[in-house]
Amino acid sequence: MRPCDVDGEGKVWVYRPREHKTAHHGHERKIFIGPRGQRLLAPFLLRDPDAYSFAPAEAEAERRKRLHEQRTTPMSCGNVPGSNVKDDPQRTAGDRYTTDAYRRAITRACDQAFPPPAPLAKRDDETKAKWQRRLTEAQRSELDAWRKAHRWHLHQLRHNAATELRKEFGIEAARIILGHRSAAITEVYAEKDENEALEAITRVG
Repeated sequence: MRPCDVDGEGKVWVYRPREHKTAHHGHERKIFIGPRGQRLLAPFLLRDPDAYSFAPAEAEAERRKRLHEQRTTPMSCGNVPGSNVKDDPQRTAGDRYTTDAYRRAITRACDQAFPPPAPLAKRDDETKAKWQRRLTEAQRSELDAWRKAHRWHLHQLRHNAATELRKEFGIEAARIILGHRSAAITEVYAEKDENEALEAITRVG
């Protein structure tokens, strides 16, 4: 997202992403931003109109700044800012978040929040390759099951939003907000609300 992609003139802002999966069909994608979203987003739009609003490099710089501010070791001892940075890091923070970067961040956060049981976890003295060789086939299957139960993915947010929007405002409103060309696609995303049906069948027996 860039400030130039957001139309903030009306009561409801409209974000038109430069790239989206149906752009090659000539379809325009509109993402509507209400008051709560506007309040959260506004500070990130105060920059060059063509700059990305959310940048990993900025987030990393802020993280390092906070660590430095919390430092208790005197500056004359230990590492000084910039001295403990790898010369040739495998990953560097970029100027924008990609879908893959977003997905990886969620995966890493889930793994940190819900580490697997000790026999399945990577030990501090192990390389990734050594850890993978140590696990038996049964343990690998157990680890896969653990990860599946303790991770979530991006589309779950969309599915949940679709279900709530459909339930409260109807399928047509949900279709427009989600950017679907057909209501049939929205039906796939949204779980049908069965509460009313269950209540009815309970009454009639």
